[in-house]
Parts: sequence; structure tokens; C-alpha cells
Amino acid sequence: MKKILNYGFIVSLALSLLFVASCGSDDGDDGPLLSKRKDILSLALEGGCLGGNVTGAVNVDNFTVRVTVPFGTDVTALAPDIEISEKASIAPAIGVELNFTTPVTYTLTAEDGSIQDWIVIVEIAAAGTEPKLTLSDPVWAFTTFQGNLPNWFTENGEDGIAYGNGHVYVVSNQDLVKVLDPSDGSALSDLSNTGIDGGSLKLSDVETSTDGSILASNVVDHNGTGTATFKIYRWADESSDPQVFIELEVSEAVRIGDNLSVVGDVTGNAVIFTAYGRNFSAGVRGTDVYRWEVNGGVVDENPTIIEGQGFGIAGFGSRAHATALSVDDDHVWVNGNDIDVTKISLADGTIQEQLPNGNRNLVDFFYNNFVLFNLCDKTIMASIFPRSANESRLLIIDVTDGLNNVTTDEVIYSEDFVQGNETRNDDASGNVTYNMVSESEVEVYILITNQALAKFNLTLAVATD
Repeated sequence: MKKILNYGFIVSLALSLLFVASCGSDDGDDGPLLSKRKDILSLALEGGCLGGNVTGAVNVDNFTVRVTVPFGTDVTALAPDIEISEKASIAPAIGVELNFTTPVTYTLTAEDGSIQDWIVIVEIAAAGTEPKLTLSDPVWAFTTFQGNLPNWFTENGEDGIAYGNGHVYVVSNQDLVKVLDPSDGSALSDLSNTGIDGGSLKLSDVETSTDGSILASNVVDHNGTGTATFKIYRWADESSDPQVFIELEVSEAVRIGDNLSVVGDVTGNAVIFTAYGRNFSAGVRGTDVYRWEVNGGVVDENPTIIEGQGFGIAGFGSRAHATALSVDDDHVWVNGNDIDVTKISLADGTIQEQLPNGNRNLVDFFYNNFVLFNLCDKTIMASIFPRSANESRLLIIDVTDGLNNVTTDEVIYSEDFVQGNETRNDDASGNVTYNMVSESEVEVYILITNQALAKFNLTLAVATD
């Protein structure tokens, strides 16, 4: 009887151990057995400059993952963030950029060597769901029709505006740079104007360098008799006195300095532009872009002069402007009150692209000073649109697909700053500047002589309604 009991005990023990071993095999995480798990648990694509992630839908029944990206997304080089089963491996590796124009197969290998293929399908959302530009109403505004222009405004005296060091700078009375609070436009202080003298106008435009330097130019409207001196001043910071940064003696009939552009860091590498379009004292016109180079903080005071080709007798027109997106560009963007914005070659001045505005269907009057910047993958031009006493607006144009391809769909106007008020801006002068808040949002500040000073927000976002 005792032997029978021992035999039964042994059988029961063996069955219990078999059950425990079987449970361990299913779990795969504990014990000496190797895991069989080889699943994709989650997949996400970075939302890029618009923020957030795009998450895929995981189907464990047919081993697929589907993810939908916004319309216009480039899917030829995506690197999904993939979470997989513990102890499994994946090929291609996580972080490798792949072309998802067609479905991509990922092979997962479990710890025990078993293999499972997963198919990842990236779909592009329908047209109309792509991110869109939105221009806000003015965050704050001082305008003629509201009757609240700052008391420091003078007749025809305010033209240049720039953003830097957390402040807005405005040329006032053609001889002073005022420092404004960007949150409400209130005046905080004035930069020193010690030593600023000479020129047809002592000061016209102001710009900032990425290092925080502030630069401003005088205007030379020279009739060709004798010589005149064009100057660009530099303030190292808001508490310093201005120093002459560039000094150019001219003898020919020319007008330069109405608009100034600084691209880059003047304590490192930068390019500086001004342009000649119309000389009022001599009654002649030009198509010249003046370009100074700064290398290692040293400026070459001898500018390269690029003569624009193919603009006809009108030249650039009054208050011509020139700028670029980056220091290394092989072209320059130009504009004036008699031409539409145009991209010309630095090598020979030939036209590369021009806004197709011959019938005035995009912009129906003068627009001169402008700035260029990127919002995510878009290239944006912001300009002021002053029509004497008729109307004044901020103008936004999406030039991502090239100047030649701009249509009315890429043009945004702000509200009118005049609205029937008869305060004139006969010179059609003014200026615009910006502050990048993020890769998808920018603050735009405008100054229109005699008529307006205002701030806007421009955003790029996917519509939620």
C-alpha cells in the first residue's frame, strides 16, 4: 500500500511541473524559456514644426500599421518612432529614414528566433487638409483713422522699423531711433544719436544683426556734382553710441539708403544690401543693387554693384529695396515702387523670377519694402502696401512655389489702416519687420509713414473646423 501511494505522489508532481512549464512558455518573459513575442506595439511620426505626433493604427490580426499624414507631406524620407515587443529586434532599424511612397515591410525577430513581417502603410490626407496661413487682426495698432498715432510721429519722418533684442526699433524724425515695447507698441527710450550727421536724410532705415547689433543708414540723393557720403551706423547694443560701420563716397547721380537689409551676423559673416531705383534730385533712374560682405566680423567697404537687367527705362522705381534669405544665396530679391518683386542673379543681374502681376490682379499699387522668412517648409514675403491717402495695408504672399507661380490664393491682405482718413503718404514709404516666435508662428510689425504702426501674428496651422 505504501508503494502505491509513493507512485501516485510522483505522477501528481510530474503533472504539476508540466503545467508550470507550459505556463512559462506562454508568458515568454520569465524563466529560462525564450520569448516568442514579435509585435509592433505603437508607431508615431514626428509632427515636425507644427508640433505633436501622428500616430499609426496597429492591427495585430493582419500585422499592419496604417498612419495618415497631412496633405503635402514629403513621405520619401521618414523615420518612424516604433515601439516593439521586449527582447525582439527589428529590421530596418528604428531611426532609419525610408521611402514610404509604397508600403514598407519591417521584419521583427523574437528572442527565440521566430520571425514576423509587419507592413507599415503611410497615407496622405486629402487636399484641403494641409496647413494654412492665418493672419490675425492687429494685436495692437496706432492708425490715422483711429486718431491714436503716437505723439512722437512727425510729418514724413517715420520710415524704418526693425525687431531685435526683444524690442522694436523705429526711425523717427529722420534723425533718431526709438526703442518700443513689442507687447503694446509703447516707447521705452531712444538710442544715442551722437555723431549722426550728413546725407540727404540723416537716417532712413534701421535693421538688426543676429548678434544683436543695430544698424541704420542715411540717404544719399546725389545729383552727380561733387561727391556725397553714404553711411551705415552700428550700435553694438542699446546703451552704446553709434559708430560708422560703412562709409561710401559717391560721385555719380544715385540715390541709396531708403531701404537697408542686413542678413546674418555682422560680428561674424553677413551681407548688407541697399538699392538704387530713382534719383529725385537728378531726375534719373537705376537698377543697381549694392552688396557689402562681412567675413569674420570684418566688412569690405567696397561693395559689389549688381546692375539689374531687363527692367526697361523705369528701372526699379523709387525707394528700391534688396534682400536675401541667407548669406550664401546666389541671388537677391529686389523691389521698388515701379516694379514687382523680382529675383535676380548676383552674377549678372538677370531676372530669374518675377511676381506675375502685370495686370495688377495680385497687388494693384505700390509695395516696396519687404522681408522674407520661413514658416516650416514655406517661404513667406511680408510687405507694406501704402496707397497715398487711399488705403494702407500689410501684405502677405506665400512664395514657396516660386515668384512665377504665385496666384491670388497665396496673397493675404490685412485690414485697411486709412479707412477714409485723408492723411497722405505721397512717398508711398514705410517698412516691415518680424520676430520668429516658433517655426510655425511669427510676429509681424509694420510702419507706414504718417498712417500706421501695428503688430500682427501670422501662423501656419492645420485647420480644426
